[in-house]
Amino acid sequence: MRQFVFLLIAVVSVCRCAYPQTGDRPAAHADLPHLPPGMTDDGKALAKDMSYRYADAREAALAAFKSGYLAAKDSRNRAIGLFLLALHRDPTFVKALFNLGVLCAERQLWQDAEAFYREVLKVAGDRDLDGQAQVEIERLQFIEKLESTEEGRKEKKFDLGLAAALREKNKNAGVDQAKGLIKLDGKRWEAPALAGVLSAQLRFYAESKQFLEQASSLAPPGRRDQLKQAAVVAQRQADFLAETKNAGELWDQQKYAQAAEEYSSAWGNNPADSSVAIRAATGFLMADQIPQAVTMLSTIRGSVPLVLDEEIVRMLKELAAVYPEAQVQAGKAVTPVENANAVEPSDHIRIAVGILASREMEILAKPSPVLAEDRGKVTPIPDPELTNNPFEFGAVSGPFAVYQQILSSAAVGTAPGQVTSQQVQPPVVSEPDKPRPRPQ
Repeated sequence: MRQFVFLLIAVVSVCRCAYPQTGDRPAAHADLPHLPPGMTDDGKALAKDMSYRYADAREAALAAFKSGYLAAKDSRNRAIGLFLLALHRDPTFVKALFNLGVLCAERQLWQDAEAFYREVLKVAGDRDLDGQAQVEIERLQFIEKLESTEEGRKEKKFDLGLAAALREKNKNAGVDQAKGLIKLDGKRWEAPALAGVLSAQLRFYAESKQFLEQASSLAPPGRRDQLKQAAVVAQRQADFLAETKNAGELWDQQKYAQAAEEYSSAWGNNPADSSVAIRAATGFLMADQIPQAVTMLSTIRGSVPLVLDEEIVRMLKELAAVYPEAQVQAGKAVTPVENANAVEPSDHIRIAVGILASREMEILAKPSPVLAEDRGKVTPIPDPELTNNPFEFGAVSGPFAVYQQILSSAAVGTAPGQVTSQQVQPPVVSEPDKPRPRPQ
């Protein structure tokens, strides 16, 4: 019996050791994955860096990165802070570096943006982001150069406005934008050239001619002849429209001889429109001016398609009964055009004017890249830093300088909460060094 009692006491003692009661220590804490020995989750004894909660530094950085990516939809400032937190956890997280470049460029922090893009090039591993970073560095350098002077800022405003006008699908709106650019800088030739092209497409050829002449007087020597040629086409088409209008009015008054002369003159300004020549020949016939009609029909034979040429030959043969020369003209061999779809005058003008967008303008007007996304998996773990981010400054004035401080603090083991925007100096853009390998 005594042995049984001793055995019962031993069992109870073992149970108390294995399952301590509430009175033996403070309230129990939920153990988290990867928690270092002796660490609890009471909000006070937490480590200064939350990375220990995750499988590794990359997963901890990814958690901050994904939060930043989502935050960017509502608050770019909060996204900047979270991307900086991601870099505190893993300084080689290239997508965070890239996104900080994008966001700094949006805020017109040109040097910060360029510096982050250069950091992207230092970190090996993402060819697509490397290519985008190279393009953005060139664009930002060009922008920074323009922003450094008053004349440069004016050039930037003009080029961005011209790029917008070139993209405008509404031609009337495009002309208005081009006129505004002419007022902005009357020494640039591209705006009146664009106004000339668009006016021609709207069939306002008289206005087109004026704009094109203005452009040719301002353009560099290599573009002047093309613009003068375009102005001539616009003038001839303006005359063509005026003459056909007058001819129509005379025709309605049954003044066929005068109408035919107007149509004949109009065709001279636009030989591609064979219908006007046929109208002229018909007017001469209506006025009993057979020789003029035969001359008109004979002249246009080489500029019409085969089907129409056969019809003209038939008409000439019928006219030979009263005017023998018509038979001679009908028997002449000509080579009719195979394609009746001649180039429209507005297209002729557009081709003559040529490309208006320069490479610099294309670089300047190129939209910023979209934020990089990462679809990697993250273990759902409580992470107070994602909501109480130590890098959340509100209006961050120098993100790249903060990143430099992060690199320095990582070397000496400083906690993220000890890095503040007041501790850092303005960013300095340095030349790219050798790529930094990712931590394994």
